[in-house]
Amino acid sequence: NAEYMGDIFELNKVSDGNALKVVGWYVLHRWGCVKEFKIDPVVLERWLSEVEELYQDNPYHNQLHAADVLQCIHCLLLLGMQKYFDDDVEVFSLLVSAIIHDIGHDGKTNAYHNNIISERSLQYNEQSVQENYHASQAMKLLQNEETNICENMTKTQFREFRAIVIRCVLGTDMQNHFAHVKEMKLEAEARENQAEKWPIGDRALLRSMTLHLADLSNPLRPIDKATKWANALLEETFLQGDEEKKLGLPISPLCDRNTTELPNSQIGFLNYVVLPFLEVFAQILPELQNQILPQTKQNLQIWEQRKGQTNTPIKSTNISPQKSNET
Repeated sequence: NAEYMGDIFELNKVSDGNALKVVGWYVLHRWGCVKEFKIDPVVLERWLSEVEELYQDNPYHNQLHAADVLQCIHCLLLLGMQKYFDDDVEVFSLLVSAIIHDIGHDGKTNAYHNNIISERSLQYNEQSVQENYHASQAMKLLQNEETNICENMTKTQFREFRAIVIRCVLGTDMQNHFAHVKEMKLEAEARENQAEKWPIGDRALLRSMTLHLADLSNPLRPIDKATKWANALLEETFLQGDEEKKLGLPISPLCDRNTTELPNSQIGFLNYVVLPFLEVFAQILPELQNQILPQTKQNLQIWEQRKGQTNTPIKSTNISPQKSNET
């Protein structure tokens, strides 16, 4: 279905490495945000360009990852999540959260920043260091009138927008994952999976977990796409491991390129993180059971078949083609 926007890798290629800008422009128009909040097209274009520029050239945490997460949010809304999010500010905030959720990411984990006592770690007192940084950088962009896409919101709307964006971005910290999945399961059962039983004042966790699911959605893709993302993520963690080794620090889990195997890393991630989360989310959005859940289980089987194979490549190239200055 063309509405789902198809292959994000191909889109990135044909847009000369501007996937985030293209998807961002489309979804903010598609869901009526530009019209509802009277966003000046020139300001919107400038804001998207600035956001894209602030994403670093990491193997994984780059503008293409943000575009992919945004596309996933768009698809979740199309699959039925829009029945839960019936407030215009809410939808706008969720889409913006996806666009900016990893802005300025330097390819390192929170644990790494805390271990080396980096500037970010000092600034945020070892609490969701990267996530706090992303949210803060995004809010700073809105202080500049040239990139303030919220300039025509009321003060009340902007306060709601700001609170939602910050909560959603902080919710992508994996440290909170298991506690939040458990809480979400209890919430879903208590509300009997009925949208009308989720009033706007009670939807903070649901919004946050929608972004979190999109952020973890690579293993839900067809296996060729899932493998590309897995290769990129592992290469980024290996670069961190190389740096930790150089600094004489203990190498973090999955960061040692001499001992970590791609299939095993994916099998563990799918079994303990992704599938239990997806099964809880499917209680709220049953449409996931039709195609997404079976695809994810099939991917797990394929990774299990790949165990011990030497032909599953770890590529040292960035999956996100960057805009070239060459002539």
